Amino acid sequence: MPSAASIGNGSAGFDVGYDPAGRYGRVASPDPRFTVDGDNPTIRSETGYPMCLPRTATDPHLAGNPDDPACPESNREFDLATLTYLGNFEMKPPVPVPARSNPMLQAPFEIGDYVTFAGTLVHDGANPTAGPPPAVASTYISAHTIVNNIAIYTAPGTNPAYVAVDVGLMGTGGVTAAALTEATVRTRFEGFTTDSTRKIHLYGLDYVNGTPTDRDWGTIGVDPGPLVGAVRGRWRFRPPCTGTVATDKQCTPPANGVFLPAPREVRAVIEGAWAPGQTATAANGLIYGQYHAPIGEYIFPEQIPGAPVPPANFESMPWLQNGGYVSSSGVVAGPLAPWPGGVAGGGGGGGTITLPVVSATASSADMPSGGIITLIGSAVSPTPIGAWRWAQTGGPGGVLGSAGLQNTTFMAPAIAGPGPETVTFTLTATNAAGTATSPVLTVTINPPQAPTVFVPAPFTVVSAQEARLRATCSDPNRLACTIQWTQINVGVPGVPTVLFPNPSAQMPSGTDIRFTVTLPPDLITTTILLQAIARNSAGALSVPAFTSVTIMPVPDVVTITSAEFRTGKQRLLLTATSSVVSSAVVLTLQPYLTINGTIFDPGANGVFLNTGGGLYTLDLVGVQQPALSPAAPLVVKSNLGGVSPPAAVTRIRQ
Repeated sequence: MPSAASIGNGSAGFDVGYDPAGRYGRVASPDPRFTVDGDNPTIRSETGYPMCLPRTATDPHLAGNPDDPACPESNREFDLATLTYLGNFEMKPPVPVPARSNPMLQAPFEIGDYVTFAGTLVHDGANPTAGPPPAVASTYISAHTIVNNIAIYTAPGTNPAYVAVDVGLMGTGGVTAAALTEATVRTRFEGFTTDSTRKIHLYGLDYVNGTPTDRDWGTIGVDPGPLVGAVRGRWRFRPPCTGTVATDKQCTPPANGVFLPAPREVRAVIEGAWAPGQTATAANGLIYGQYHAPIGEYIFPEQIPGAPVPPANFESMPWLQNGGYVSSSGVVAGPLAPWPGGVAGGGGGGGTITLPVVSATASSADMPSGGIITLIGSAVSPTPIGAWRWAQTGGPGGVLGSAGLQNTTFMAPAIAGPGPETVTFTLTATNAAGTATSPVLTVTINPPQAPTVFVPAPFTVVSAQEARLRATCSDPNRLACTIQWTQINVGVPGVPTVLFPNPSAQMPSGTDIRFTVTLPPDLITTTILLQAIARNSAGALSVPAFTSVTIMPVPDVVTITSAEFRTGKQRLLLTATSSVVSSAVVLTLQPYLTINGTIFDPGANGVFLNTGGGLYTLDLVGVQQPALSPAAPLVVKSNLGGVSPPAAVTRIRQ
């Protein structure tokens, strides 16, 4: 475990561990078994900034410690008021080259710094058993890791910038372990960066015969520090990322939180400072903008109390199961043997788990424009599948459902035609051996056909009564469709507008449109002419369908007030009233039963004269006499729909 100490007399208590390139101090080192990292700053500040022990031509403990140009004193800010080195400061931008605080150079340790360290206890001198000081031999730490408790930052958004991983914890997933387990997928990575304005991107490193590839694990926001955050430069990647602010757990993990198979190493990258394959260096040859480190701890499945203890699933670690790593001397490692345990893939003897054989099919080989199908995945695998991943690889872009599920959906885009188009998909599956991809799946998208719209037959309502119309559509493509109504006789005198807006908005099939028209006194009837057109989700339009709604006035009350027949001239005199006082009201005498037992129809001569105020008269000459009382043969109808009660002749005279 790392220990803590204070540097009290230069570098007398430490020697940087095995460092053949002289990255952090003198090249000489006594113990090559515990080396520093020549590419990532394991000798650093808390925030990840690379630090150093000054290099001199002679032993700095004896020679007055002249300034080292690769590890200059000017890279540690000094407070003249307190005569102490600052524990928190920001480097200048690298362009133009600053006289002090140059991010291209390392910063030196200084007397009074508090550090944590890890390394090897070493004796030197003629008698290695003597010591500790002031005995004859000298006892010291050959340190491969030294972390200074100071906070050094780089100018926001500028390179070089530095990052470090402090915590690397990964669940092995339990995909080959027995059931009744927990804590199988817990994953956590934490660290610091010198640039709190840029996100950190995490990658798992997969190796095939010694060649690494970076597998995307998502991003994490960086704590901006007070007053918004807590500790500037700190980042914590803790899926499932339930936090809402960057200072805690706001991160973008891979779909469904999948991190399997478990790799041996992790890489943290400052976005915009490093990309795979980049070799730009600073600080005496260190590759800046990234930190490449082994994962420090693996979480194996843990038993539920009372359940059998599951075996550690080492077969979920491809570098143990399959080998493939290349040593510094060029030797390619094989599978771990003997295998630790007797579970699948190890077989007690270090056998090899093979990749899955993946297949991808669809619920239909073709689909309509804008339609939905199901994509179906399967795999033949010696161990359970830990992760699925669908991807559309060709054709017009559609909407892929949950890409991380074994089975998912795909909604085709709307295509214009005239011919069909094809889309292609692949499915990858991951088991303990790694990831394999299915053959390409091809699905045909057919161009859309026009839908059909259905509207109600023309009908009539009275004034102030609500009219309801419902149109439906049928689509041969099995696509959803909507309907748009248009009133087509807007602007005609006496015809009110009933749709707002006109045309209406698109509405689902089966949705009612409703309107009410109240006729004015001088308007007897009006008709609303309507058109409906259906549109499917691919944009195809139906042939218009038409209907109408006729608005009738509320029937008036009609009464015959007098009926006189003069036999000498065969003359019929009638008076009547209507409850609606309007010049537009027309009363008409209906055919009546005569004294002879026949029916007499006055026809067009039976229209009353409107004398005003709802009063009407009718004078007919040369007509047959109505039947005598108690018969009531006389009836008057109004063009508003009112009908008088039957009435008898009230007076007969010569």
